[in-house]
Amino acid sequence: MSVEAKVPIFFQTTDAVGPRHAFAYWRDAVLSAATITPFDPDVPFSASRMVAPSARGTLLRTVSAPVGVDRTARHIGRDGHDDIAIMLVAGGRGFIEQGSNDALLGAGDVAFHATGKPGTAGSSIGYDEIRLSVPRAIFAAQIGNPQDLIGTKLSATPLRGLLSAHLDAFATSVSAMSEAQADIAIDGALHILRGIVQGRRPTEDRELSVDAVRSLPSPTSSAACTSQGSARCRWPHPCRSPEAASTPPFRAGRGSRRRSATRGWTAPMTASS
Repeated sequence: MSVEAKVPIFFQTTDAVGPRHAFAYWRDAVLSAATITPFDPDVPFSASRMVAPSARGTLLRTVSAPVGVDRTARHIGRDGHDDIAIMLVAGGRGFIEQGSNDALLGAGDVAFHATGKPGTAGSSIGYDEIRLSVPRAIFAAQIGNPQDLIGTKLSATPLRGLLSAHLDAFATSVSAMSEAQADIAIDGALHILRGIVQGRRPTEDRELSVDAVRSLPSPTSSAACTSQGSARCRWPHPCRSPEAASTPPFRAGRGSRRRSATRGWTAPMTASS
């Protein structure tokens, strides 16, 4: 009787090198496909990651201290990766920015990232993320064009809850799966996501779209808010409270999502590069 091949499981952890070299190891050996920046260089860094590759995609679970992750055109040109990642934030909070989209992320959120496009993500308090990364061709065949999804998160719906539970169960049980079973689990996640995407309805009459809401001026806005409307005003934001204005951005010069993440934003509670 033939024995089905098990999914290969790889573990990467800063415990292997100790605290003195932990961040350098994570930066150079694990997340070399992006530029990473510690949130606080004076605080000891630690992180671990499980990687489970199969024919139809790769499942990763990462637990990390606070970092910023920036994937640029230079990184993309160097490695040529072009996958679409479905990211579940199992714990912590942070942000993602890609293309013209951005989102604040909390525990339970599901967001999307394309490795073939420049993008930024990060967390000010650390995070536990489950990521299913599939080739763009498979994603496009099962779901459709990912362009409108990358850099966004799903709305809280029962189907999103089902997708979150599926990804969590997949990450918990993948070490005991055969490669064929892992591919079935990947197809299951894509099937649920297809139902979510196809179930979205166009904006109904008298219902403002997200872009329309973002374009509305703040009641306290001033002429100094000049960059792309109230959702992406320049720092320091003249419309914010004195307390908020005194809080520096995580990394200066990008979007308001990143700044909000550093102020301890909370939500009813997902970004490998």
